[in-house]
Amino acid sequence: MPQTPAAAAVPAPPPGRPRIWVRLAVIGVLLVIAGGVGSRFVGGRGRPGEEFTLPAVAVRAELVARASLAIQSSYPGELIGEVSDLSPQVSGILAEVPVRIGDVVAQGQVVAVIDDVDLRNQLMEAKGQLGVADANRKRSQAELIGMAADHRRSDRLYQENLLSEQEFDRVVANLATAQATLAASHAQVEQAGARVALLEEQHANARLLAPFGGTVAARYLDRGVLVQPGTPILRLVEAAPLLAQFHVPERDLGAVRPGVTLSVQTQGTGARLFAGTVLRVSGEVSRNDRTVTVEAGLNESDALLRPGMYAEVVVRVQSIEDTLVVPGSAILERVAMDGTRHEGVFVVRDDTAAWVPVVVEGRSGNLAAIEAPIESGDLVLTLGHTELENGGRINVVGSAAPQQNMQESTS
Repeated sequence: MPQTPAAAAVPAPPPGRPRIWVRLAVIGVLLVIAGGVGSRFVGGRGRPGEEFTLPAVAVRAELVARASLAIQSSYPGELIGEVSDLSPQVSGILAEVPVRIGDVVAQGQVVAVIDDVDLRNQLMEAKGQLGVADANRKRSQAELIGMAADHRRSDRLYQENLLSEQEFDRVVANLATAQATLAASHAQVEQAGARVALLEEQHANARLLAPFGGTVAARYLDRGVLVQPGTPILRLVEAAPLLAQFHVPERDLGAVRPGVTLSVQTQGTGARLFAGTVLRVSGEVSRNDRTVTVEAGLNESDALLRPGMYAEVVVRVQSIEDTLVVPGSAILERVAMDGTRHEGVFVVRDDTAAWVPVVVEGRSGNLAAIEAPIESGDLVLTLGHTELENGGRINVVGSAAPQQNMQESTS
């Protein structure tokens, strides 16, 4: 019986092997048929011939507004204040430290006392030497008065030729000696007085006084310790309103200058904001990070504020007038095929999302000023739109008026 062409095309399987290749061919044909048939029943209600369509994505939209937007910049920084390690200027045994950590002290208050026995003895000796020098000075003054009177009498006698020249020269020499002795006595008194004053000052320095009002941050030593000049005993932090020190990029230097107002927030005080004013701007840009150091004074103080606290400083750097304002969440970034990045928003067009490229002029909080071919009153997507494509079907389930956004931006 002759073979048909189809039968002739099928080669005979190798002897002794199972017909696996036949099974694979059959399975492949069935998958192709199933895919073609199934594609006619996917989507909608699954009726034959119905086209496949993606479901609409639920999104939230907000209205575009045209308004003015104050652009604010945030800079990390820290709180600083007048901090001083207090140390004595004399040596001795630390006799008393009447304050401890957390105590509030006033300017001039005694915070430590040094037992300076040797210094007191030296002071008593110096006062005695001053008394002796003063007595010698008084005696020299009396001698000079006598010598001056003798000189006047001798001068009259010498003018009347009643006194020899030799005797008169002796009287003149005695007067000069008395004058020199009195001058030396004056110098000795001044020297002794200066030593007494120095020792009295050192004795006064044995009582360590607070140079300013503040809070004790650390107590390094206790009573009974031998201290030397320069040995730190206490650390004192100024109680006056603190400073906020932060670093501003050189691009913002024109907006951050003395007199500019700002607000400061710390982790220790939560959402509370402290108003302040820029006081000083460094005259040099750091070569390490291209920033400028700025110091601002806080207008008020709080018991929770401490030097060294992390501070978030917010400064108004500019105001963009009559611009399109959208929520910051509406702006997305997409990467093109060539690797370039572009920012844009999705605008509601009927029941689809249209991708519109934008140029961001500035941001302030949850708002952004943009340039884009859209109008005030258009709806931009703000939630549920991150995975959308241009022309994707959407279902807007919520929207907000632009006035609410403007109130938030000015608050």
